[in-house]
Amino acid sequence: MVDREVDVKVCVLTGAYARPSRTHEAALLVARAVAPEGQIDEIVLSDHAAGLLDTFADPHVAALRERVRAADLLIVGSPTMKASYSGLLKLFLDGFGAGGLDGLEAIALMTGAALEHALAVEYQLRPVLSEIGCRLPAPGLYLAGERLERADETIAAWVAAWGG
Repeated sequence: MVDREVDVKVCVLTGAYARPSRTHEAALLVARAVAPEGQIDEIVLSDHAAGLLDTFADPHVAALRERVRAADLLIVGSPTMKASYSGLLKLFLDGFGAGGLDGLEAIALMTGAALEHALAVEYQLRPVLSEIGCRLPAPGLYLAGERLERADETIAAWVAAWGG
């Protein structure tokens, strides 16, 4: 994971449709836990939904991708939608070719209503991040039910096991 003693640039990218969202708040908690001194750049894809429909041509969306590329650490968060990550996130990530984020360290995070979809983070989100070149040194984090209600404690335990 990221050296916690170094000031790093963390990009929090979330594909939740709602604003505010528990997914985005959880992703920010992860960012603060793994890089407490880091500079956090927040990208909430619901704020850019119209541009994502023309994802390969929209210059604003291209600028968002450059912000992702400029990060030292990427935290990608999505609510669970039909046992997978959100369509907004899919549209955005499709704009990176294979290896497009070559070597960028990333953390996959998903939230949901129940633990039944907990494997979505490993079997849906993690593979697409790997395909576009992200390095994922820790298992994804899935928050649902009580784990989501007590996200700060769950994230602290995850960071203790996998962070730093």
